[in-house]
Amino acid sequence: MMSAWVVYGGSPWGHSAQRDTSDSAVTLSSAPNTGYTSITAFHWMLKLEIEANGQTPANQKFKLEFYKLSSDGSASLVDTLYVQSDGDPASGEKAVLFFDIGSTSELIPGNDVTFQLVITRV
Repeated sequence: MMSAWVVYGGSPWGHSAQRDTSDSAVTLSSAPNTGYTSITAFHWMLKLEIEANGQTPANQKFKLEFYKLSSDGSASLVDTLYVQSDGDPASGEKAVLFFDIGSTSELIPGNDVTFQLVITRV
């Protein structure tokens, strides 16, 4: 089991994808490791902090799929990143993930946009 926090804002820098495959998963750590989708300069990005709790299983990988939900209820995959726990996951160990969520005006704060995060053990 894990906890998640979300923050979003504009990004003045671009970044290449890191930790976007199961083989390169971000490891939860007391000094948080980071993972990125491919981020285009000046796009909106979402910062997601994943944290271990007392029930996080050891030596497991998790796929995090981030979806944008349309007003008709359909979902489109924004991107995917992976995290993994170590052999002894302690409460408070974290991974910090960044997702590029685009540059359209509908993402400006104050507008209603719905996202869904699906976490699956792989």
